[in-house]
Amino acid sequence: MCPLNTAAYPDALALASSSGLTVGSVAAIQKLHIQTIPLGESPKRIAYQEATSTYGIITMRNNNITAPSVSTLCQNVTDSSDIVNGTDSESRFKKDAIINSEVHNLLIMDKKTYEVLHVHKFAPTEWGLSIFSYHCNEKDYFVVGTAFVNEEDSESKDGRLIVFRWDGTTLIKVASAEVRGAITCVTEVCGKIIAGINNKVTVFEFKEEDGLKMECKYHNTLMAVNLRSRGQFILVGDLLRSLALLVYKQLEGRLEDIAKDYKANWMTQVEILDDDTFLGAEHFNNLFVCTKEGGMEEEDRRLLKLAGQFHLGENANVFREGSLVLKNPSGAPPLVHKTILYGSSTGAIGLIGCIEKPLFDLLLTLQEALARTVTSIGCIPHNVWRSFHNDRQKEPASGFIDGDLIERFLDLPRSEMTKICVDLFYDFDNTGMKREGTVDDLVKLIEDLARIH
Repeated sequence: MCPLNTAAYPDALALASSSGLTVGSVAAIQKLHIQTIPLGESPKRIAYQEATSTYGIITMRNNNITAPSVSTLCQNVTDSSDIVNGTDSESRFKKDAIINSEVHNLLIMDKKTYEVLHVHKFAPTEWGLSIFSYHCNEKDYFVVGTAFVNEEDSESKDGRLIVFRWDGTTLIKVASAEVRGAITCVTEVCGKIIAGINNKVTVFEFKEEDGLKMECKYHNTLMAVNLRSRGQFILVGDLLRSLALLVYKQLEGRLEDIAKDYKANWMTQVEILDDDTFLGAEHFNNLFVCTKEGGMEEEDRRLLKLAGQFHLGENANVFREGSLVLKNPSGAPPLVHKTILYGSSTGAIGLIGCIEKPLFDLLLTLQEALARTVTSIGCIPHNVWRSFHNDRQKEPASGFIDGDLIERFLDLPRSEMTKICVDLFYDFDNTGMKREGTVDDLVKLIEDLARIH
């Protein structure tokens, strides 16, 4: 065995055996190191802060469980005793609730060693619901949204927005503001903090010397469960009312809705793909994409138009732009221009990529041919399984390619591959000219796509 690095085989290995010579390379995903960090309690939210090389992690443990965990073993601990001892402590904290409640903590964890550097314990019955890393005035902060939970109430009536700063040795609570409701999501827009608080989306201005100041609100939501921002635009995932696109008019100090998806989707997560394209995941394990299109009529401009839909089969509850492997290590033109990682409630991690229309058309034709050739588990037709369906409707999948099915092409016998490779035209050589593809062309293309996850 020896290394081989040529134009045709970059960063490869050559292996000689009694039966022949093999040239190959280690798949990038195989170089990914996966390490499990035991906490002894349930992680709920996580945010990475590059400036301090730390993670901010919201965790939960049951107050009745006495087994050791990171929050009970850590030496550097602060708490919210100032809230417990406040004037409203009698109404907010009942003795029985304190004894039986879940305990929520904020952990500061070192990026390299995974050592828990500091633990902040929230007040009894106060649950940490959201967190993000916030850069403001040359300093970096962790912003946390919480809710006070009372079993007698159908929804939280109170919560707090808290700003912490990690100085390398101590976690400092810089500012906090009490709000009427649970802060289910929090992010940044135009340097300000924006939070989803029950049925409101609220913008806060923060200065370390002045604290938090509420600037404006948007009320036309049932329950804001997700927020994403891009420039001055904010995408809101509503619990029952699908997607809403807002614009933050900084000079006027107000939020205004500019477009909506009027379907009643129960949202679990949202993401902005570009200025006019938006991705959503909903409660019935489906994905969909909406686009904002211009038009002469005001009604057309205020509508988010459906561009694609797909049954994922898993409840995607987190989206993050990124990739598990290095993109384009060979320097070739990218097949996928933007990748979104998703995490599901079953613990799966997957990838959604944006591709150009010529490649989409090729893969769609290949997908249809594979669906006729490959036998699925349970003999469920592919078009039936991937159709968008919930408790009210069932519609064919569109605008998405099933990567799992495409990769099954590599497992077919050569004879089956040859039958499928008929009338498949694409610019396989990156010359700007289409030609009919061969089996080797398709194998290389699919292997290149498989390497991005």
